[in-house]
Amino acid sequence: MTLATVEMQREKMATKKENTEILSRVMHDKDYTLVELFKEGDKYYIKKTVKPPKIFGYNLNFLAEYLCSREIEALKRVKGLKNVQQFVRRESSTSFISEYIKGKTVYDAGQVHRGYFDKLERVIESVYSRGVAPVDVSHSKNMLVDYEGNPFIIDLAFSLIYEPNKREQVTTKFLLDNIRQLNKIKICKKKRKYQPSEMKSEEISLTKKTIPILIPWEAYRRIRRFIRYNLLNLPRKR
Repeated sequence: MTLATVEMQREKMATKKENTEILSRVMHDKDYTLVELFKEGDKYYIKKTVKPPKIFGYNLNFLAEYLCSREIEALKRVKGLKNVQQFVRRESSTSFISEYIKGKTVYDAGQVHRGYFDKLERVIESVYSRGVAPVDVSHSKNMLVDYEGNPFIIDLAFSLIYEPNKREQVTTKFLLDNIRQLNKIKICKKKRKYQPSEMKSEEISLTKKTIPILIPWEAYRRIRRFIRYNLLNLPRKR
């Protein structure tokens, strides 16, 4: 084996190791979704596959197709918006391709730059203007920090989709108002956790507020946390 061949093999192994490290940060396989990082040409992309839920051993493929179509619809509506992950193409009835944002989730980063959450709120407002109200956007794993410290929204799977010109209809207005208030409260809580020195008095008040329709859910979460951390002694999430 020549020296040149050895060097080529080392280079390939180094490249493979680098890609594996990137994949290990982005890829995850849950009960309902599979997210994969792949390279096409000189660019990286994300492929998301919605898995069919099972009931009594039967795959509900129609539900997976519906959920995938709804997320694609949400991504198409925010096309061109800054700091929001962009849709690329549909791969199959249950999978699609979107852009890969270089950065870390707030959960992985553990800290954010000054003004991060104020910028994030402006990004969410721009998403609202397109007729999309994300429900789970304030989760630490759905908020991304790029290498310049800017916020990015990377998951619109759980979103209310509505026509902006019909936002004053009773049902839409009720749901939208509650989702907006929920996101505001959750972002204030994240801000209190990661940037307490930037908290305003009205934001501190919001962290103590609970939306009436979510009281049963909040009770469930408190019980679950108590079981996880006090009874089972599982490690706490950041």
